[in-house]
Amino acid sequence: MIDRLGQLYNKEGIIEYLLRRAKQESQSKEDKIAGHIKGLKDVREVRLLPNPVRNDSDKDYYAYLCPLTQRALNGKYRVVCLWPCGCVMSESGLRETTGVSKSSSETRLPCPVCNELFDATPILDQSMRTIDCDIVWVNPPAEEQLKLREHLASAKKTNKRKKSESSNLSERRSKVRAPTLNEAAPGAYAANQVRIAQANAAINSPSVQESEAVASLYRKTPSKRDVWLGKQAS
Repeated sequence: MIDRLGQLYNKEGIIEYLLRRAKQESQSKEDKIAGHIKGLKDVREVRLLPNPVRNDSDKDYYAYLCPLTQRALNGKYRVVCLWPCGCVMSESGLRETTGVSKSSSETRLPCPVCNELFDATPILDQSMRTIDCDIVWVNPPAEEQLKLREHLASAKKTNKRKKSESSNLSERRSKVRAPTLNEAAPGAYAANQVRIAQANAAINSPSVQESEAVASLYRKTPSKRDVWLGKQAS
């Protein structure tokens, strides 16, 4: 497996280290090398092409090849890993295969090995190489790794600040009192209070005999006095 700094690890070793650190049993040497790895999301499983021609007596034997140029990954030239897919190849082979150049308008290209898309910007401009790049330099020189560690520390501070600001904003919002009906719509609130007062008054007041005029509205059989709206009214 590989991390954002370009360091290679055995998968079992990383898992065991994470378990030891969770139990606070990790050693300071381990923390110095891999302390930035908080979980498996911080590493990527690499895809390496084994060298099929093996001769144990050959001192120049190297276990893996570049899948694009078929040259041994012997450390004489730069080797990169594409973070989205984990494919490992020589940077020169990646340049030649993708045909990317500074005049290219499209920097998001398919991996020449598995076709998964990656951002090829760092190939065009080395100054654009950051800790979040899709192209990771495998086992970079000490000065390059130091620069990446500085980027990593800066990114952690930025993320921590953003989380703190977000938490503070959520806390401030939770403390804001929700507007009441009186604040949101004073007229509606006042009307509601009047209705409550009227209902309480109706409950507490003695029953009043219904007037003949009102009662006539609910009678099924009209009586002679039901003409109060007609001639008798005049």
